[in-house]
Amino acid sequence: MQATPKPTDYNGNAVIITNLTFENLSSEARPFFTTASVTLYQDGVELEPAYFVDGYDVGLSQRKVQKGANLDVQEAHILRNKTSPVYIEITDWISWNGSKYQGVIPLS
Repeated sequence: MQATPKPTDYNGNAVIITNLTFENLSSEARPFFTTASVTLYQDGVELEPAYFVDGYDVGLSQRKVQKGANLDVQEAHILRNKTSPVYIEITDWISWNGSKYQGVIPLS
């Protein structure tokens, strides 16, 4: 995982783009957006998704990936500020065991 703060979205809001590598471990081809759920928090509040940002390709997460293959995908979110760390949680889109990845993205 890698994150890059981007200057702004089309409304002038500060944005962060997270770059993730999706490896399909299922038995059939799947896109990332129906496989995992990504949630970002800043100052304890969930960040809103951003859609129209230069350098952000929302279509990557919609491409199907065959079993065992991987694809770099992106998620973009509107920041509450440019200094507080961002906390990321990634879970299975449909999960029965509650497992998740958690990390911190420092901005300053």
